[in-house]
Amino acid sequence: MTRAIVVRTTVTLIAAAAFAAGCASYKVMKQATPNPFTGQAKFVAEAVQYAEGVNASAEVQQEIQSSWREELGSELSAMQLLDAPDGDAPVIRARVTQIKEGTVLNLQMDPAVLHMTVQLVKGEEVLDEIVVNLAMTKAPGVTIGGIPTAGYAAKDRLGSLADDIAEEVASYIESRIKPQ
Repeated sequence: MTRAIVVRTTVTLIAAAAFAAGCASYKVMKQATPNPFTGQAKFVAEAVQYAEGVNASAEVQQEIQSSWREELGSELSAMQLLDAPDGDAPVIRARVTQIKEGTVLNLQMDPAVLHMTVQLVKGEEVLDEIVVNLAMTKAPGVTIGGIPTAGYAAKDRLGSLADDIAEEVASYIESRIKPQ
């Protein structure tokens, strides 16, 4: 019985390490070949758009926008990330396709959900497109004596999700700029 537990634990740790090392939470929907982004030094980051029928309060939209832009800029700090078109710099176009603010009621939590489609566009042509779908029950927050005191608000959770999506998008862009 002890050997079975050790084997099961080892297999679980190996699977977790493999997942952490090589799996992304985005799905590539379209990818231009040959790669037009190799060595690209600058991108334009458009404001986050919302698909038709996707609604969020102004406060939540502002939190998503600022979290997305700030994290994207931080993750892509080695390159120039612009707010306005500049020559032939590709555009990062993000569109929220699903948003669910979730609920927190006593100890029952319904996760916040944020789905984004992100396109890399040159001119009018969509060269690459990825989809990132994430969910979160509680954003990292403040604790006092181990008791959580913040992070449950929808804007906090959706802002954290926008951060996480920006990290995934930056990882994808970096893989296209510096292909293996």
